[in-house]
Amino acid sequence: MEKASKRKDPVVNLAPVVAKLHDIATEELCDEVFYAVRSTERQRDLSLHSLFHFWTAVVLRAPPSLSLALEQAGLGIDPMVPKLTVALGSFFERCKTLHHGFFMGLYHRITDRLEEETEGAYAREMHGLKKHFTAVGIIDGSRCDKILHRLKILHDVRSVILPGCMTAVYDLFRGFASRLFFWNDAALSEHKRTSEVIETLSEGMLLLGDRLYCTIEMFLDLRDAKCFGLFRRNKTLKHRMVRRLSRKRVPGGYLEDLLVEIGEGERLVEVRLIRLKANGKTHEAMTNVLDPEVLSAETIVDLYPLRWQVERLFFALKVVLNLKEFYAANPNAVAMQIYAAAAVHAVFRIAQGEVAEKLGVAPEEISTDKIFPRLAIAAYAVAMREVLHEEYQRQVPDKKLRKPSWNRFPFTKTRLSQIRLQQRSEHRKKRKYCKSRSQWKSLRAVRGSGRLLS
Repeated sequence: MEKASKRKDPVVNLAPVVAKLHDIATEELCDEVFYAVRSTERQRDLSLHSLFHFWTAVVLRAPPSLSLALEQAGLGIDPMVPKLTVALGSFFERCKTLHHGFFMGLYHRITDRLEEETEGAYAREMHGLKKHFTAVGIIDGSRCDKILHRLKILHDVRSVILPGCMTAVYDLFRGFASRLFFWNDAALSEHKRTSEVIETLSEGMLLLGDRLYCTIEMFLDLRDAKCFGLFRRNKTLKHRMVRRLSRKRVPGGYLEDLLVEIGEGERLVEVRLIRLKANGKTHEAMTNVLDPEVLSAETIVDLYPLRWQVERLFFALKVVLNLKEFYAANPNAVAMQIYAAAAVHAVFRIAQGEVAEKLGVAPEEISTDKIFPRLAIAAYAVAMREVLHEEYQRQVPDKKLRKPSWNRFPFTKTRLSQIRLQQRSEHRKKRKYCKSRSQWKSLRAVRGSGRLLS
């Protein structure tokens, strides 16, 4: 009986999986991104490579303060951080003056490399869409959490101050944000943010979104970018019937596929309206994929509920990877922490897919909340093994030493039962709306904040 229970609850070592993804942000890649983005900035002791790895360690370790993290980095006792011998003031000054565009460029180069090396293990039931679309992404935005540090310029401000906002495009098949953009104005309009994101999408991509993105402007932008969209219908968007493509009976109602027009003149766009009426409820979605053979109404009904995966992305960033608390108040440092957390999320989601394959389960059956802390421990073990091996090799240069086996690191092993997702019950508490959530102000709108913005 004991052997049977062990087979049902297999063990996997997380360290070898993390080791394959450990050094993805090499110094050469960081230098390449720096010189591609720079205008007048110079590489200093706090280079892009050292800053990125420092912030990555901060995300993984969640230290009580940046001063403690810098002290450990100065002593060289943390194997995950290059040795930094700078004063706290110099560090904050560097974070304030180095534009967050460097971190954004580095993050996108990392995700591009991950996309090239991985096929994607998530949402396998939708992999048939790869025949018709280069990628399937889910777009959504989120404002950053409030600034906890009381700056001098905020002494007389009673509103909650937000340092900025972000918009992400979640890769449905690979499980991470293939595109992530940060703006230092939390009040920036969603349309302006979305337009900038669409310009960076690959041609032939299918983009999912909620009703906020179902606008004529969105479909026009997608047409210019040669991309496709699928959005929940915005009831304020008027449409004119062209013809009915199909109507089928489904349990409890019917599924209707209509060809409609939105807009007028040069802004006229033909889209499909998918209407599902079942059990007394009506659900509607719009898409500019006009060929039902490419994207059928039945596929849309199965695909759209997966839009909620992008909400899990923001939950993982803010709660699991600690983006609900920012260590610095200036927007550039906030962006550095955001992109470092997003990079950790991307690497860990790839690792989650590989772990799921080793355990013989779907990646969605593994809890991100449970596996991420264990992956962080494994990442520390990988860094420690590399540092110790280099030190021992330096002491005996005439001999080639072998690295210790991962079996010497039993604390990096885990059982499936320890990381398996626990299904929630159907009975859920409704979250009450908090009025204070609407009483916020962008840091950019605060008088005297100009010296913090770039």
